[in-house]
Amino acid sequence: MRAKKALACLLAAFVLLSAGQAFALTGKRTSGFTAKTLDYLPEKARARTDTLVIGVQDLYGEINPFFAQTTGDSYAAGLMFDELVFSNNDGEMGDGVASVTEQLDVPEEIWLRVEGMDNTSMTYTFTIREGVSYLDGTPVTSDDFINALYLLLLPGYDGIYDVSGAGIRGVQEYLSGMAQTVSGIERVDERTFIVRLSGKNASALSMLAFPALRVSVAGDMMRPQDLQPEEYAAFYDQALQSARTADIPAMAYGQYGLVSLEEGTRAQFVANTAYWRGAPKITNVELLVVEPGKELDAICSGDVDIISMLGSVEGVDAVWDYEEGFINLYTWEGGTVGYLGMDLSASSIFADARVRQALACGCDRQGVVDKTMERYGKANTMMLFDSFSVNADVLGERYPYDPSRAQSLLEEAGWALGEDGVRVKDGKRLSFTFHYPSPNPVMDTGAELIAQSYEQLGMEVEVIPTPLDELITLVEQNECDLYFLARRLPQHAANAAQIFAGDSHLNLSDYSSSTLDWLMLWADGEGDAQRQGVMLEALFEQLYLELPVIPLYQRNEVLLVSARILNCIVTPAHEIISDVYRFMLTDTLSMQW
Repeated sequence: MRAKKALACLLAAFVLLSAGQAFALTGKRTSGFTAKTLDYLPEKARARTDTLVIGVQDLYGEINPFFAQTTGDSYAAGLMFDELVFSNNDGEMGDGVASVTEQLDVPEEIWLRVEGMDNTSMTYTFTIREGVSYLDGTPVTSDDFINALYLLLLPGYDGIYDVSGAGIRGVQEYLSGMAQTVSGIERVDERTFIVRLSGKNASALSMLAFPALRVSVAGDMMRPQDLQPEEYAAFYDQALQSARTADIPAMAYGQYGLVSLEEGTRAQFVANTAYWRGAPKITNVELLVVEPGKELDAICSGDVDIISMLGSVEGVDAVWDYEEGFINLYTWEGGTVGYLGMDLSASSIFADARVRQALACGCDRQGVVDKTMERYGKANTMMLFDSFSVNADVLGERYPYDPSRAQSLLEEAGWALGEDGVRVKDGKRLSFTFHYPSPNPVMDTGAELIAQSYEQLGMEVEVIPTPLDELITLVEQNECDLYFLARRLPQHAANAAQIFAGDSHLNLSDYSSSTLDWLMLWADGEGDAQRQGVMLEALFEQLYLELPVIPLYQRNEVLLVSARILNCIVTPAHEIISDVYRFMLTDTLSMQW
């Protein structure tokens, strides 16, 4: 089994977002309301004259941008590192740390110009902006970004990026030892490098959004020229270890530098006064861990200035009705998808698609949403379709809540009811564990509702609430029968597909099929965004047929921002952490009204 990604449960959308193309999370807007007074701003918050505090649910200390797993760790990495290309507030991909030019390459050889065959390919030229430097003043170079690319191509890399779908020219020749370098990656000079694709891919640029990996600190990820084939594996292992354990503060070149990190509690940062987009307006930033369910208390007490919370009518109404309010509230249809993952090994009870289908139609997904998130979430119909502007109603709901159908599917699969009410097949009970991350205000209620639904079908379910970090380990080690995860989808459907199917290390379930593999290959080779959208629609439809995971809900995002923070533009297109450098603090809103 290939190496898996360190789990991106509740992951901030760290893979940068796709240009405004078909099947991207674009066009979504926030709603909410704006506070009109700071008269009741808590004194604790008012006393922080040059410090911004952002509340997070977790902080495990894995702040390496290539391996950060959860929201808190990814926020820390986001303060310290910028990506090669950015998305704007509308989700359109463009210049970031580097300016980028795109060129369509047509083969000169006449014999390649076969009528009806598209042999064109894409070339991207990246030029690092003037003034992009590490905190010690050393310029960030093209070598550092090329080094990052070679890291992402290392066998065994299991971090949060995956460039395999971009189709960079010469990767297989390099990995097989037939070539000493990747022919599609070319250094031009200290600030410029080129990435050539073997074809066209409408979503490739979104896959090429990654930070620099400083060669002088992390080591060289490119295989030495004189290395013998039998030495390759040892080098790859050593290079990965070097990247994992690199001195993160020494590699930082973003908005802020790390001052201190107290795992599970807080992380403190100080402004990078030489930041290439301009010195941050607020000198100090702190990430503070807040217990799930306590988000509103944290901002009302003045402990934090910005925090996300799980949406509920009660919670949002509490902000809306807060007469002494100083809180700006933003809510939008988010890209966080909660789903059930399963052990899909050949010996598992879930290897039979009929059992998976029974799980899907035997669970009252809408009931779980109604009793937890209410109108701030929705039950997924077609697999992730609503996230990518696809009309699911055209294709229909394949797994509506239907306990009778679920019973029939289990009977067809050979699971007969035993005398004690638990189904049995070949002497084996339909019994399994169900792990979910806890504390979690949604799933602490939802998990019991799900288990009750399955028990009524004749399944024996042991519900095991598990701390998030422990669940991450269990899933990575394939030690869970059934488990719940919530993952933030990348902006583009092609990137999201890698999470649930195919050969990508981002696919935690390891599930693949010949049909899905073919559809992913077909979509990755398409340069026209509209045509690629049709292919991806077919891919997600097939995912929903095969059910390697069972989608439960799509969660609305609810962001609370103290009105004392100016220049905070909230957009579904990217995390606000990328724009902290321009935030300002104010003591009065009188000039704004």
